[in-house]
Order: sequence, then structure tokens, then C-alpha cells
Amino acid sequence: MLIRDNIVCHMLIRDNMFCHMLIRDNMFCHMLIRDNMFCHMLIRDNMFCHILIRDNMFCHILIRDNMFCHILIRDNMLCHMLIRDNMFCHMFIRDNMFCHILIRDNMFCHILIRDNMFCHMFIRDNMFCHILIRDNMFCHMLIRDNIFCHILIRDNMFCHMLIRDNMFCHMLIRDNMFCHILIRDNMFCHILIRDNMFCHMFIRDNMFCHMLIRDNMFCHMLIRDNMLCHMLIRDNMFCHKLIRDNMFCHMLIRDNMFCHMLIRDNMFCHMLIRDNMFCHMLIRDNMFCHMFIRDNMFCHMLIRDNMFCHILIRDNMLCHMLIRDNMFCHMLIRDNMFCHMLIRDNMFCHMLIRDNMFCHILIRDNIFCHILIRDNMFCHMLIRDNMFCQMLIRDNMFCHMLIRDNMFCHMLIRDSMFCHMLIRDNMFCHMFIRDNMFCHILIRDNMYCHILIRDNMFCHILIRDNMFCHMLIRDNMFCHILIRDNMFCHILIRDNMFCHMLIRDNMFCNSS
Repeated sequence: MLIRDNIVCHMLIRDNMFCHMLIRDNMFCHMLIRDNMFCHMLIRDNMFCHILIRDNMFCHILIRDNMFCHILIRDNMLCHMLIRDNMFCHMFIRDNMFCHILIRDNMFCHILIRDNMFCHMFIRDNMFCHILIRDNMFCHMLIRDNIFCHILIRDNMFCHMLIRDNMFCHMLIRDNMFCHILIRDNMFCHILIRDNMFCHMFIRDNMFCHMLIRDNMFCHMLIRDNMLCHMLIRDNMFCHKLIRDNMFCHMLIRDNMFCHMLIRDNMFCHMLIRDNMFCHMLIRDNMFCHMFIRDNMFCHMLIRDNMFCHILIRDNMLCHMLIRDNMFCHMLIRDNMFCHMLIRDNMFCHMLIRDNMFCHILIRDNIFCHILIRDNMFCHMLIRDNMFCQMLIRDNMFCHMLIRDNMFCHMLIRDSMFCHMLIRDNMFCHMFIRDNMFCHILIRDNMYCHILIRDNMFCHILIRDNMFCHMLIRDNMFCHILIRDNMFCHILIRDNMFCHMLIRDNMFCNSS
């Protein structure tokens, strides 16, 4: 009756002594608590709430009464008032049982979460954070509430405390939705990224790495944060795990800025280069190859790393892709050290030699030809590879370039096996025969003339080529060598057609 009489309630509520007496009487408290109308009236009376809140014993009775907690929790006005009263917050935060009741009540969590002041207060209370963090159900509910996540994330002190709590980190990491919210919040990522302990913990958590790696936006943010990249790069275990995740590699590879940063970090390059599986995956990704190929600094670093060169050289698909990229070929070709290393690797030479398109690019690059031509070992290897010789021989432009390089001609001329092969290739003979300058070099080289002269098949080809005969005939010095070489004279004499031609050529007759 008393409860239902407004004016008595207010009077009663405002009488300190009565309140305390009332509060200390268990049976009355429970009766009072179970009367809806009184609770709402009581809740809406500022002064009573403050008296009530400041009375330890009542709070604990009140807190342990399920039904009151739910009424209390569902009354907006009390929640906000209660939340704003420092002393009550700390008391309720420290009462395990209340925390769990409170945490399990959806509606309260959302009210609580949306109240800025409370969030900051509870975030700063160590003991509550740890209780809260260890309560699965709350974490998941809390994590799924956008506004809380953003408040929580922006509070430095909480982030560091949260980050250092192993159990929470693993729980947090395993909650898909939170990771995505967390990952998309710039400020948190940077706090998180700069906290050594968290990075190493999260790096070592398989499930998180894969989830994190598969989130486009995080990868791009992560990639653009210098400090993280370097820390991440220096963590062996992460690199290998990261490298082995197909989807990340492709995403990483397609991010210009990361590639350039990654490429410029010596330690990472060497680690990356030494990881077989990554090399092959990297090598098979068209877009990366073209991007890395176009980065001068990387190419030179890569080129100077023996082990990578050998992996690279032995990977068919890369060689062909690499070979087909004009710009790389020219850069590669212009790097002395690489050329010599490349040239000395048997397997690469043969593969390179057998790739039509590369040969033509290579052949058309003046500086490479000259480096290549001046490297004894390559020339001899090149010369001894049938298939290359024929291809090389059939490329007009190369022949002319080759022919015009004095040093090469002399080296080439002095290699018996090449001469015989070259001599037996119809097309080359006709082409070189028609190149004035070559003929004169060739003609003036004693040793070659003698080899040439002693090769039956060449003499007959040579003899049957009108233009050469006339040119040869018109070259005084050759005539004299030729005339003075018994064996040639006999071959020549025994070849009807040459004799007739020779005889019909006034100038030769006169010189002979």
C-alpha cells in the first residue's frame, strides 16, 4: 500500500534513516524489488538512487537478485544514471557475479556499450577488463557491436592492455567479424602494428594469419606501414608462412608500393630468394615478373645473388617469360656481372640458345653482342651448340653485326669446328659471300683461307656462286694466296664450271 502511494514513497525515499533501515531488511528488499511499480518509481528518483548506490550492502543484495538486475538493466534512465556514478561502476565492476549477469543481458550490453563515459571508465579499470576479456559470451557480443569496437579501438590504454592478454588475443583473433572491423580501423591497425608483442603473437597464430592475409583492405594498409613491413619481413616464421599462402602472394605481388618497399629491403630479398617455393610461385605470376623486372635496383640485387640466379635459370617458365620481356632483356644484357654469370651456367645457355625469341632480342642488342662476343668461354660454348649456330646463322642482322666485329671474326675463324659447321650451311655461305666487308676480312686471314680452301664442300659452293667468284677474283691478295695454294689450284682446276668462269674473267687471267 505504501509502495503504491506516491507521496509516501517520495517522503520515505528522502528520509536517510528510513532508507538505510529499509535497505538492511532483507525481506523488505526482496518484496520491494519484486514490485514493478515501486522499482520504476525508485529508479526514477535521483536522490534515492545515489543513497542506494552508495550503500555497499544494498548494492550487493540488489546485484545478487536476478529479477532486480533485469528490471534495472531494462530501464534506460537508471542505466545512464548508474553508469555515470563512479563509485557504483567500480563497485559493480568488482562484483564477479553481477558482471556475469550484466554481461549476459543483451539489452544492457548495448546500452552500456553506447555510453561513451562508461566505456572509457571500464576500459581503464584493469580488473574489469580481465573479467570481461575472459567471458566468452561478452567478448563475442562486444566484438559484434560496431560502435563499441571503434570506441575501444581508439583508447590507447585499452589497446595495449588487450593486446598483452594472451587469452583475449587468441579469442579475438578467431572471431571473424571482429577481425574485419578491427582490420578496417586505421588507427587500431597502426597501434596494433607498432606493438611488438602483439605482432609476434598474431604472426604465430595460423588461423589469424590466413584470415588477415585474405582481407584485402588490411593487406594494403599493412603493406603501406613501413615499420610493420620491416618487422614482419624480419620474422622468419611469418615470412615462410606468408610466402606459402597463394592468395596473399598474388595480392602482395599486385600492390606496387609494397613490391618496391619489399624489393628495397636487402634482408627480405635474400630470405625470399632463398625460399624455393616462393621463387617458383613468384616466377609464375606474370604481373610481378613484369613489375620486378622494371625495378632497376631489384634487378641488380637479384642478379648479384648467385643462388637466385641458379633457381631462376633452372625454372623453364620464368626464363621464357623473362626472355620475352624486352625491357628486362636489355637491362639484364647491360649488367656485366650478370652476363658473365649467366654465360657460365651451362644449363641456362642451352635453354637461352633454344629460345627463338630471346636469340632475336639478344642478337639485336648491340652492347650484348659485343659483351657476348668478347667472352671466350661463351663463344666456344655457343659455337659448339648446333641448334644455336643454325639459328644465329639464319638471322641476317646478327650475321652482319657479327661479321663487322673484327675480334669475333678472328676468334670464330680460328675455331675449327665452327668453320666446318658454318661452311656446311648453305644459307650462311651465300649470305656471308655476299657481304663485301666480311669477304675482305675473311680473305685477309691466312689461317681461314687455308681451312676454307681445304674443305671440299665449301670450295664447290663457293665456286658455284658467281658473285663471289668475281669478287674473289678481283681481290689481288686472295688471288695470290689462292694461286700459291697447290691443293686449291688442283680442286679449282678440276671444277669445269669454275675454270670456264675464271677463264672468261679477263681481270683474273691478267693477274694470274
